[in-house]
Amino acid sequence: MLQFKGMSPSNSDNKFPSGEVSKIKVKITSNYLLVSNRRRCRELLKRKNDWKERDVAEFLIALHLVMEIGLNSFYRQIFTKEGSLGRLDLGESEESADELHFLDKTRTFLVWGRFNWQTDKDKEDAVKKHRRLKKNLIEFSAPRNRLLHGQEVSVSAYYGGQPVASKAKKLLTVKKAEEQISKFQQIIEDLNFFLDRRESVLNEQQLKKLRYRFLNTGFLSSAN
Repeated sequence: MLQFKGMSPSNSDNKFPSGEVSKIKVKITSNYLLVSNRRRCRELLKRKNDWKERDVAEFLIALHLVMEIGLNSFYRQIFTKEGSLGRLDLGESEESADELHFLDKTRTFLVWGRFNWQTDKDKEDAVKKHRRLKKNLIEFSAPRNRLLHGQEVSVSAYYGGQPVASKAKKLLTVKKAEEQISKFQQIIEDLNFFLDRRESVLNEQQLKKLRYRFLNTGFLSSAN
């Protein structure tokens, strides 16, 4: 994405204001890793019926990367534009936000945010969704941790006993992948619940763009 700052869109003759050229800022941002992993998930889902263990492993990692990159990017946009992260004054520093794990950013988003609860049911739902969100995020991250930390995908067999699959190997099933998809969708749904009710300096259109860029679940439509 290419952004130009310092030039008024109403300037129809495309001339920069006198003395303002030095203030022009060109910012190029890329969501390649997010987009490419969404694409990989979509491609893998199209042939889910023929998956082997290696396909499941690749899908689980790609799906996790979509979650982690998407949430980190989303929170960076929110926190830097609001200028604060809990009690920490971030100013213009995006690196300050990157020092936190995306699970910690989610907790900060929920704990330090100001929310407008319309009804008592809203408050009750918020408590339930907060607990579910925390639980789902921890459980969603578990397969990634096992696979990327090099845990063995193996089966152990002892004389006279039944073969025993390793914990990492037990993850590599279509059923587990489907569970991860459900958790992914539930996490995004619950986050949107809070985002709908959270006070923010961003307007509705800005939030809509952030949702589309970073909290999009449309790439999983092939799973249905």
